[in-house]
Amino acid sequence: MGEDNSREQVLRLRALHIVYSGLADEIATLLHANNGGTKDMSEEDYAKYRGLARKRDDIADEIRLLEYTLFEEDDTDTGEQPNDSRPNV
Repeated sequence: MGEDNSREQVLRLRALHIVYSGLADEIATLLHANNGGTKDMSEEDYAKYRGLARKRDDIADEIRLLEYTLFEEDDTDTGEQPNDSRPNV
């Protein structure tokens, strides 16, 4: 992998973490406004919550894939397997 490509991927990873964090904050705010859960949400709030959660999950998947791509090259040097866990945001 070229150094320019790696740099672009790192910048993309940082941007994705910012987006993920913003979505997580929006979800937390929506939950807080509805007694901490979805049980008392209006249909409109619930639809918004589900949309935000889907976007957040899609971003998390993209983060994991990009982290795997970035760190796979490093892991081939040590023989270690990449960690497939939730993004550390």
